[in-house]
Amino acid sequence: MIVQTKNCGKCFRDLPTEKFYKDRSRKSGYGSYCKSCDQARSRRKRDLPSIDLCAFELRQIYEYRADDGSLVRASGVAAGTRVGSLRYDGYLTTRSGRKSLYVHRVIWQIHHGEIPPGLQIDHINGNRTDNRIENLRTVSITDNNRNAKLQHLNRSGIHGVYFLKKSSSFRVTIGVDGKCLTLGHFKCFLDAAAARKSAELRYGFHPNHGRSA
Repeated sequence: MIVQTKNCGKCFRDLPTEKFYKDRSRKSGYGSYCKSCDQARSRRKRDLPSIDLCAFELRQIYEYRADDGSLVRASGVAAGTRVGSLRYDGYLTTRSGRKSLYVHRVIWQIHHGEIPPGLQIDHINGNRTDNRIENLRTVSITDNNRNAKLQHLNRSGIHGVYFLKKSSSFRVTIGVDGKCLTLGHFKCFLDAAAARKSAELRYGFHPNHGRSA
């Protein structure tokens, strides 16, 4: 029995089409992302904290502690109290009234002002709870995706390297500018890993990309 497969545009794995939601508007008849990636994306959008307070307002509410990179209340009965609750995705959030805010974004705004449109705040070392200002930088969405930890569904231990049982080889891919590029098929895992790492250097991926935690 031949199993029809499709490549996920997010995790870049080749999966049976049953792992994708049907979408009649697309030529393939299926969505671009596998069900796991699509569900994760929907959950992130649903739970995404808002941050429509300006930098001036944030400075009245919070203070930054340089010794440990923490955020504390600036005034009131809770003055000096550390804030930050750990989300399922590893980020710290806090609340101001009914507004839910990312701690790392608040800290960056306190120091630098408003976040430029189209940019995100990235943790340089990949630790989403390490909110020291020197560990935060503004990046484009593309650059942020080039400094990502290894996905929990990855079985090879390296981003973009997948074992194909049918050919007993390793398929190597990399995502560049929204496109999935196939770098080749290799019988040797070390050759596949080397091809992937070489491509990461060529396309400007961060050295921390693909970390396990």
